[in-house]
Amino acid sequence: MACGVRSGMSLAQARALVRERVIVVPWKPESDADALRSVATWCHRFSPIVGIDPPDGLVMDVTGTQRLHKGEHRLLALIRRSMDRFGFRTRLAIASTVGCARAASRHGDITCMSIQPGDEAACMRAMPIEALDLSNEQTASLRALGFDRVGPLMELPRSSLSARFGADALKCIDAALGRRTEVIVPVRPREVLQADHVLDGPTSHWESVHRCAGMLVAKLMALLSSRQMGLRRLDVTLALANGSSPVRITLTLCRPCRDERHVWSMLQPHLERADLGDGVESISLVAARASPIHHSQYRLNASPGLDSPGDGDRPDSEAAIGMLSDTLMSRLGADAVMKMFPVESHVPERSFRLESMATARRRHDAARVDPTPRPTRLFMRPEPIHVIHLSPDGPIFQLQWRHTTWSVTSCIGPERIGGRWWLSTPTETCIDRDYYRVCITARGHEPRWIWMYRLSVHGTWHAHGEWA
Repeated sequence: MACGVRSGMSLAQARALVRERVIVVPWKPESDADALRSVATWCHRFSPIVGIDPPDGLVMDVTGTQRLHKGEHRLLALIRRSMDRFGFRTRLAIASTVGCARAASRHGDITCMSIQPGDEAACMRAMPIEALDLSNEQTASLRALGFDRVGPLMELPRSSLSARFGADALKCIDAALGRRTEVIVPVRPREVLQADHVLDGPTSHWESVHRCAGMLVAKLMALLSSRQMGLRRLDVTLALANGSSPVRITLTLCRPCRDERHVWSMLQPHLERADLGDGVESISLVAARASPIHHSQYRLNASPGLDSPGDGDRPDSEAAIGMLSDTLMSRLGADAVMKMFPVESHVPERSFRLESMATARRRHDAARVDPTPRPTRLFMRPEPIHVIHLSPDGPIFQLQWRHTTWSVTSCIGPERIGGRWWLSTPTETCIDRDYYRVCITARGHEPRWIWMYRLSVHGTWHAHGEWA
C-alpha cells in the first residue's frame, strides 16, 4: 500500500510499482473462512456468543459482559489491541441491535464507535445506502433513484417502501432499529478428541503403563474413525505421583492416520524411555490436530490373481511413504525429515524449497516447472572439473572429475542460464553459465550423463548434477 498498490489492480501493474521482491499468493476463500472461524473461536474470551458475519466480520453478543471488562470502551480497546497483535486491521462498533452495529462498523466515520441506546435511528440516517446490506442490484437501483443515504429512505411510508423496493430494505431497517429480532448463529468450539484413564493407584511398572496406553490408543482411534478424521498430532501426558512434573510426549504425523498399529509403534519407544518416577497416576491422550480422511476406492471389479499397477495402487504407496516418514520423524526429530517443493526460478539451486514433513501441506497451486530436461540429482555444491578440448573453444574430448579421467561420447548444449539481473548485486549479475548435457565413460565404470556448466566470466567448469 505504501508503494501505491490498491485493490483491483492487475498483477503486472502491482509488480511494476513494487521494486522489491513480490510474493504472489492465490486467494483461497476456504482458507479465509477457516481463519475467520478460528478468530471467532478465540474471541469466546470476550463473549460466550460469537457469530460470523461473512465475508470478513464477526458479531458478538456482549450483553452483561460490560461489568466484567469495566465498561464498553474498555472492551472495545481490549478487542482492538488483541486484533492488532494478530496483525488484523479492524473496525469496531457496539450498539443495542445487530444491524446498527454492523452498519456502523462497516460504514461509520470512525473505526471505533459506541452507539447509545435510542440513537440507532440517528446513526442509521447518516449511513450510506450500502449500510443496509442489500444486494448489489438493489443498491444500484436505489442509487439510480437518488437515494445515497438511509435517511431519505426511512422517511418513506412503510407501505410504499415495501411495494416499491421489496421487503428486504424494510427488514434491514427494522433490524437496525430493533423492530425485528436478528438471531446470532454462534460458533461452537471444535470438540477436543481425547482419551484418558485414571489408574487405581500410582504404578511404576512399565507393563501396566504399556497396557493402559495401548487401550487408550485404540479408544482414540475408534473415536477418530467415528468422526471420519485422521490423527496429525498426538499429545500424551503421564501424570506422576507426589506432585512431580508430568511426562509429556508429542508425536507429529505427516498425513492423517488412524491406524492403531502404526500410532502405537511410534508411541511405544517414547514410553519405554520415559522416566516414571514415583509412579504414574493417570494417562491422557489428546488429538491436538486432526484432519478429515478422504475415502478412495482401490479397485473396481478386479479379478483375483491379477495385480496390475494403476491408479488404484497409489493410496497404498502414499500410505507406506507416510508411515515411513512418521517413523523417521519419531526417531530423528520432526525437523530432520524434509520434503521438496518446486519454486518458480530459472536458477537451478533456487528452483526448490525444503520444508519439514511435519508442517508441509499439499500444494494445490504448484509452481510451474520448466519443461527443459533437468538432472534427477542436483549436487549440493557444484564440483570443479578439468576439461580437455580438441581445439580452443572446440568440442570437449576428455574431462577429469572425481580423480578419474572420463571420455566424452556425447555432448548437448550449450544452454545459457543467467543470474537474477534485477537484484543488481555482483554475485547475481556475474553468474552467467553455459550448461551442457554430457555422456561420459571410463574403464571400469558405467556410462553416466552429467550436467556441467562453464562460467562465462572465469571460464572454469563445474559438474552440477547427473541423471540417475
